[in-house]
Amino acid sequence: MHTPNIDALADGGVRFTRVFPEAMPTVPTRRSIMTGRRVFPFHDWQPWVGLGTTPGWEPIEPGTPTLATELGDRGYRTACVTDNPFLGFSWTYRPFRRSFDRFIPVPGQIPRGRPDGIGVREARRLIPRNRWDELRHVEDMRQYLAANGGRDGEIREAETATGRTFAAAQWVARKMLTQRPFLLVVDGFDPHEPWAVPSRYLDLYREPGDETLPMGDIGYTPKDELTPDELRRVRMTYSATLSMVDNQVGMLLDSLEHLGLAESTVVMLVSDHGFHLGERDWIGKSAWRLTPELTQVPLIVRDPDGRGAGTASDWFANTHDLAPTLLSLSGARPSSAFQGADLSPIADGGVPDEHRPITYGGYSNHSFVRSDRWAMVTNNRRTGAMLFDLERDPGERDDISKRRPGVVADLYRQMVEHVGSEPPFYSQDDLVRKPRAVPSGW
Repeated sequence: MHTPNIDALADGGVRFTRVFPEAMPTVPTRRSIMTGRRVFPFHDWQPWVGLGTTPGWEPIEPGTPTLATELGDRGYRTACVTDNPFLGFSWTYRPFRRSFDRFIPVPGQIPRGRPDGIGVREARRLIPRNRWDELRHVEDMRQYLAANGGRDGEIREAETATGRTFAAAQWVARKMLTQRPFLLVVDGFDPHEPWAVPSRYLDLYREPGDETLPMGDIGYTPKDELTPDELRRVRMTYSATLSMVDNQVGMLLDSLEHLGLAESTVVMLVSDHGFHLGERDWIGKSAWRLTPELTQVPLIVRDPDGRGAGTASDWFANTHDLAPTLLSLSGARPSSAFQGADLSPIADGGVPDEHRPITYGGYSNHSFVRSDRWAMVTNNRRTGAMLFDLERDPGERDDISKRRPGVVADLYRQMVEHVGSEPPFYSQDDLVRKPRAVPSGW
């Protein structure tokens, strides 16, 4: 994939090669990142109004210490710009939004309203053939294109939710962040589906003369439900969208340079989860397929003094490590509110204080455990598992859980010892019960 700006960021910082979010997907990961605390396992969970009906989808409640509040208490100005439809617009995340000095929600990822100028035929061309007859999917695609710069068969980058998010971040940097120490969180939803991407990024992945159409949206589905051409379009569009994000990242970094902030600003880049693009016979996310395509994410930390520039670390980093690491790199005093490890010693060739022989986490009713030798996935009822020997099978293709049940049991035991109890399993009735309403006063 063409990501020259992210590649340059990695060349100037420390790249972590074994990063596995301890809680997934969208909302659980952001809770982990912003609170610096473990979210998995998802004990005592119940649905909340306006959030997904998946264990771990909960608000950051009023008064919860976060990276923003801890730095705010230490004299920092704090800002967040996001097109994430949950953090930016759900009523349950109103207290979190109000904890920043400036919070800018950017609409467009879940659009509503009239899809003026976008025809049914244009929308149908951008979804798989097996969805053509479902009016809901066609109308959703029309609305998404209308809200993300789609006109006359082309997408205008500045009008996409991604373009508007990063433009707002540059505006915040110019207007707010040049007088005091600052925290700026830029939370972009792309390359999450649906997709709307200009042709110039699609052309990076086409052969000359190739006019293959992009894909606009899909359902999470077995790979075999797409034609080979549709699968190629999904991969091309995902790659092109990531290249568009890379361009926006580059423009934001250029703005920091232009404002004279780059030489005093720590930059951290991370993702919340991955995406199956036909691997494991799957398209999209799946709680059962907790393999690296979904669970391994990038993490880059660039120190303005150049410490550790161009190096890579295979220490088992995790999403709840981000808050204590940024607090440490800012020079601020530590916070007892954070549980994660401070990763900053790695930039000087050291190691964090915490000994972490395994890493673990979960998604819905499933858990994963990884060590140097083994990778294991299990459902939380213990009625099914996958096990891979990373020494003999680094691609994690040969499931040997039936041949090595003792290893499965030992990895699960180690996880339970770290967690303190077995992860819960939620029934279908638990998932669809009446959601909690937002308390008055939020």
